[in-house]
Amino acid sequence: MQQGHFTLHHPGAPERRVQVRVEGPAGYERAGKALPHILVLHGFKGFMHWGFFPELSQRIAQRGMVAVSLNTSGSGVGDDLETLSEEEAFFRCTFSHDLEDLDLVRQHLLENGSCVDKDRLAIWGHSRGGGMALLHAERWGDYKASVLWGPINRVKIFDEETRLRWREEGEVQIPNGRTGQVHRIGLDLLDDIERNATQLDILGAAARTQTPTLIVHGSADEAVPLGDAESIHAALPKDTGHLCVLPGAGHTFGAKHPFEGCSEDLEAAFGVSMDHLQQHLPLSD
Repeated sequence: MQQGHFTLHHPGAPERRVQVRVEGPAGYERAGKALPHILVLHGFKGFMHWGFFPELSQRIAQRGMVAVSLNTSGSGVGDDLETLSEEEAFFRCTFSHDLEDLDLVRQHLLENGSCVDKDRLAIWGHSRGGGMALLHAERWGDYKASVLWGPINRVKIFDEETRLRWREEGEVQIPNGRTGQVHRIGLDLLDDIERNATQLDILGAAARTQTPTLIVHGSADEAVPLGDAESIHAALPKDTGHLCVLPGAGHTFGAKHPFEGCSEDLEAAFGVSMDHLQQHLPLSD
């Protein structure tokens, strides 16, 4: 496989950096052949090197496609690409920033990627990233496939009591069970949720999208209820979406960080997802 990393900065806001990892078949850039490219987006408190993501990008590359994974500008991930050490970036994260990050990476690919097949683009997102992937794909309208793993169906994910306390105190604290850290999120995210409800309406985007969409969700998801996936699937236009429910599977399909290999649930999720991509992004001879 061929891999590469680079960092993008938002014009006018250089402190907002987006770390990008690209992986494709060996020698694909030298060969100069246009290949399908798949944007891959992590979820809340996630990052592109977490758990199953490197395995995912490798499998995409093995299928003759290119995986373009990113850490959002609000991910909080530092220079080591592993540690959530950029607390100020995490503090200022918003859903709208996630969408702007996707737009920035997309623009860079289309303007600078010599091997990008502009007619064979897809997007893959997990959890919060699944909701953002759907919004992004609907906004552009030219993606040939979307894959959503355990997606959220709304951005208003905090209850009224939490939002009132958040507004009063100027921040909300989020514990990280994996690292033991306690992350702070400021009012930018709450303002974004309240001011941009229309632009961030995931179910509304689902009802409008024409992108063939696969949703994979575990019936025992402990973080995002199965009902979120079911409501997205119900909102999708007829024959546009497919919902695959994995009995007994959790939010990460058995994956942990550091990655310890594929569980049966993760293999099932990979299998149906790769088939979906290859159905809608057929490789040319």
